[in-house]
Amino acid sequence: MKNLFVVVTPFHLMTSFILMKSIFADDENYLALLHPHGYDRWQDEKLMNYLASKDAGYKAVYPLIKWFKTGSGSYAKQADDVKKELGAVGFDQLFLGGDYELQTQMLVAALGKTSFYRIEDGLNSYTNSNPCRPWYHALFHLLKMHIIKMRAGIKSDLKFNTKCFACSEAATRDYMYKPEIMTRKSPCPIAIDKMMVKQAVEDLSAHDLLKPVFTEDTVIYLSQPLVEQGRLKQETELNALRLMLKTIKPGTKFLFKPHPNDKREKIDEYKKALPELTVYDSKVPVEFLYAAEPNLKAIVSYQSSALMFRNIFTDADIKMISLAEIYGNSLQKEYFQVMAKAGVVFPTSEAELQDLLAQIS
Repeated sequence: MKNLFVVVTPFHLMTSFILMKSIFADDENYLALLHPHGYDRWQDEKLMNYLASKDAGYKAVYPLIKWFKTGSGSYAKQADDVKKELGAVGFDQLFLGGDYELQTQMLVAALGKTSFYRIEDGLNSYTNSNPCRPWYHALFHLLKMHIIKMRAGIKSDLKFNTKCFACSEAATRDYMYKPEIMTRKSPCPIAIDKMMVKQAVEDLSAHDLLKPVFTEDTVIYLSQPLVEQGRLKQETELNALRLMLKTIKPGTKFLFKPHPNDKREKIDEYKKALPELTVYDSKVPVEFLYAAEPNLKAIVSYQSSALMFRNIFTDADIKMISLAEIYGNSLQKEYFQVMAKAGVVFPTSEAELQDLLAQIS
């Protein structure tokens, strides 16, 4: 079988690698990098370079960095180029990290496919509670996609999804880390289990790309662009960081891991206000750290998907803590239920958060 993994985020890249190294290891696998998040920084890290290269085991890697983006040139030429290069391979199966973006669906259409497999896309993969477009917005975007398809000279019967994440009628399977906690329907859920993750981790370890570097007990705060989105006040997040730095025991390291969509100005202001704050600006998916770092003791965030998959990547007792209930950014009901089923802890007060962090030895 010839498989094409279409990647937009580092999380997609990790999941594609795990699938490629496990249940699809005997297939001929290809990778398409579709305007990937933070791609300009991937070259700074050996592990990310490896995951996105032929060295990882892919037959070929296609960097479609500006595919169907505004200002990227003629849609027709882009479609023709893809048909000639990728279409000539004759892929049997396409794997998409998301089924909602115009660009990913247009690639499926350009390759003449009418179905695909979904791969894990984090929290949005588990529920359809994320705000869906009203029917008239969905219709507008559907018309827009058909116009773009026509301008690009793409002839396809692919059913486009313009409603919400994980709603595409063209998806025929879901490869998920925890399909048992989904609140939405799936045409065919398939679990990505610990053994599959282990095979991928062993490959990275064999290439000396995944090894422990934390020499002391460590707590990581996974930032999310909630301030940038207007969902959280900057001073509120700053105060939360100040509280956690004050609470953790001496000898425990506290790391601030930025999100790719965090503004550099915000991070600089946090560093100025909290000189003791250590910024850990790695692009490596934090889930791989669960498998490699015995001194990693806790992950703190709001609604990051990384909070959900600890026990798929390690048997270590790493605390997974969400601040969503403390700082007025409560999750939608189904999001809360899914994360709670995954073992995420939701302290309801700063005092409870301090108690949790104080338990870290």
